Amino acid sequence: MSEDEKSPTVLGSFQKAMGDAGPYVALGMQMGLTVAFYLLTGLVLDAWLGTGPWLLLLGGGIGIVVMFVMLIRAARDMTARADARRKKRED
Repeated sequence: MSEDEKSPTVLGSFQKAMGDAGPYVALGMQMGLTVAFYLLTGLVLDAWLGTGPWLLLLGGGIGIVVMFVMLIRAARDMTARADARRKKRED
């Protein structure tokens, strides 16, 4: 089998893999950016108000809590979608 014959299959499987990984990559980016946003907000407020590391720590804590809430919601949503696909295949 020549390279030209293999390319569409390889390209198609790569595209499918990237499509399947997309929601997880987006979730990871969203989680990281959420924590970074709250940390930076705390850092800026600390510098502006002169409160030391307290708002930075509070921002980090809030960012982590928000991140876990997002993770739980995303896991619940992904599980519901997987169950729907599984049920559709069974029917």
